[in-house]
Amino acid sequence: MREFLLNPRRVAVLVSGAALVTLLWLWIGNKTQEEGIMSPLSSSRSVSILPDQSKKDSTPAPALAEELGPEPDPPLTEAERHKQIDGENMVQIHRALMQFKEDTGHFPADLKDLIPDYLDAEHLHSPREGEGYNFEFRNTVFRDGRTWEEIKEVQRAEWGDVIPILRSFNHDDGSIVLNMSYGGRLYETLMNWEWDPNTLDVVDQLGWGPGLTVGEFTEVTVTDAKGDPVADADVWASGRHYSFDLPDRPYKTDANGRVQIPIGVDLDRTNLALRVHTADGLVAPSQRFPDGAPPNQASFTLTESQEIGGVALSEAGDLITDT
Repeated sequence: MREFLLNPRRVAVLVSGAALVTLLWLWIGNKTQEEGIMSPLSSSRSVSILPDQSKKDSTPAPALAEELGPEPDPPLTEAERHKQIDGENMVQIHRALMQFKEDTGHFPADLKDLIPDYLDAEHLHSPREGEGYNFEFRNTVFRDGRTWEEIKEVQRAEWGDVIPILRSFNHDDGSIVLNMSYGGRLYETLMNWEWDPNTLDVVDQLGWGPGLTVGEFTEVTVTDAKGDPVADADVWASGRHYSFDLPDRPYKTDANGRVQIPIGVDLDRTNLALRVHTADGLVAPSQRFPDGAPPNQASFTLTESQEIGGVALSEAGDLITDT
């Protein structure tokens, strides 16, 4: 057998070549790892950190969404736009009316009296053809020899500043009325604002009026079962009248358990009803008085309320479930 001998120069070349190959493979491995693909030198599978360009995300980045802002509201319908303009006009008319009263001591007989010193004529014209704004406090005779302003000031003493000074009719389906309250609050009701839930919501915010200071009164005394006076009891009064119905509303008793309930002046149209309760659950049977004959005095003795059970039946004996 022929002996194979390595030439020292050949050995040096082989070693240099092997070293060069090794360095090349190390460079390729580092480069491919930096680019996010698997290195041939790695013994395990690696995951690319580059974004997957094959999947497009349509959701804007948070910063871009903030830059774009919220989506715009849908455009107003014609009816909504008309209601908005009517509301804006009523705000301007209200301001003019209050300034007129401050300057003269009373309201005008007609809204046209505000032009041009207090209001631009354009604010008296509704965008809805044939519609305008009804002025509830005009200084002209209305009924019982009383002016609108006099009657409405009486109502305001009871209802408070929720009472409408301006009304705009026939909105939406024709049954909605846009009201501008004496206190400057816009709110919607059906035709009869007096008993509309929206009116009572505004009363909760603005409060009832102080009550009438003229006309007849009924003094109510409230005591507990021991005969001691009950302070801060709510005495609710309904059936009172002053050209219009006055509200069904509460009056609080004083430290002596007493309160004066204003009846008004139209006693022949009064059918007074009173009911009493307290915050801690004391109650008394309600009292109703003959039409046209409110009493000078009334008294209530409170006891603890009790829960009662039973069923409600119609005249035919059928069960009533929606009460």
